[in-house]
Amino acid sequence: MTVLKVVTTVLLMALPAVLLYRDWRHHDRRTKSYRHISRWCLVGCVAAGLLSSFLVWYEAYQASILSSRIDELVRGKDQIVQQNEELLSQNAQFQEDLLAEKEKTRQLQLEINKSKRGITTHYDFQGNKRTTVGGRISIDTSLRSAFREMASLQHQHRWQDLLKLCERNIQSDPEWLTPYMLAAAAHAHLGRVTRRSTYRASRARSSC
Repeated sequence: MTVLKVVTTVLLMALPAVLLYRDWRHHDRRTKSYRHISRWCLVGCVAAGLLSSFLVWYEAYQASILSSRIDELVRGKDQIVQQNEELLSQNAQFQEDLLAEKEKTRQLQLEINKSKRGITTHYDFQGNKRTTVGGRISIDTSLRSAFREMASLQHQHRWQDLLKLCERNIQSDPEWLTPYMLAAAAHAHLGRVTRRSTYRASRARSSC
């Protein structure tokens, strides 16, 4: 295509030059044959101009089609990337849910094993842990210091620090309900009503 355009351009430049040269050499000898040749040279010049215009238009048309196809490919690529990101997000959420279900299953299995051995565990409000094994009761008071610290933070209205401490106690002792209640109160004072409702629901499930 480029070679054809170059040849056409050369012809467009050469034909008028040929006519001018012939006019200069034969200005006093205009014959019928000369006029015939000049006429065909002009026709060729016009045809070459039309062909060159067509080639320029055709190249622009092909470029527009190619650009449109490239845009479609780019849009398709963007859609594929977006779908891939959505799949990765769904997979991550599925993995989190699966781990949560495994943890629940493990806790239930522990409770079943304890029940089979006649072991029961209860926490009071202040964190005293009462464990019954075969009719024998033992009391663990190691959580009293944590309770006193949470109570002090609540009294001082240090809600953010109280929330962090409650989170740690929930992770270490999920069966103790007091941190859930104090965390819900901290969220309420911090304006997080949704998280407060979540802690209430967690507390209700733990007490069942």
